[in-house]
Amino acid sequence: MASRISRHIESGGNTVFLNKNSLGFSPGDTHRNFQISCKGLGGGTYTVSYIPVDCDHIIEFQANASESAAVVMSQSIDFLYETIIITFAGIGANEPVVH
Repeated sequence: MASRISRHIESGGNTVFLNKNSLGFSPGDTHRNFQISCKGLGGGTYTVSYIPVDCDHIIEFQANASESAAVVMSQSIDFLYETIIITFAGIGANEPVVH
């Protein structure tokens, strides 16, 4: 069964990092498939990027997703993810939630 995890951005921030520090486990150790959705964007957008295991490069996966979109990262990518990064744009004073 898939687990659902929600994360809030820090007040005044625009980025959420999903990694061992924020989740308590490394995404690369446990999962190959992720579905990311966000709410509370206030008309803004979000971009999903990732850092592969044992790598320092940030790779943009999906840019400018809207609140009505879900970003699916699946086994079709050959990398395991060390960190998944969600960056928000145009959110104003809203504090979005990542699911």
